[in-house]
Amino acid sequence: MGRDFAGKWKEVDNENLEAFLKAKGIGMIKRKVASKFKLKQTIEVDAADPNHFTITLITPKGDLVRDFVIGGGEFKAKDMEGKEWANCCEWEGDVIVHTSEDGTCSHRCIDPEGLLIMEVEFNGVKMKRMFARE
Repeated sequence: MGRDFAGKWKEVDNENLEAFLKAKGIGMIKRKVASKFKLKQTIEVDAADPNHFTITLITPKGDLVRDFVIGGGEFKAKDMEGKEWANCCEWEGDVIVHTSEDGTCSHRCIDPEGLLIMEVEFNGVKMKRMFARE
């Protein structure tokens, strides 16, 4: 299950990104830059433990690395603004559910066409990003 996520991914489309960033308190200029930038991410899955993930997000502000074990309890991670929050990841079937103490909840899955789908919600505002393998 976890190994299906491993690889390099490039954003090919998104939905409602600007409204989501506004809900997160991101200013207009940063929202405009983010909406034009196609996010890339590298997902590594530990060979010995398929629940141990390292996700590197390549952003205009620099790389953001998150290392965690799905089902392994709470871990600390910084958001794109540099604030550190408690986080937790769990499996729901083939979907990774990631919750943060700031109220953000994301779901990652691989769709039937092989795209990585990331749906994120904060304060009732939802956005969706679609990624294809590089």
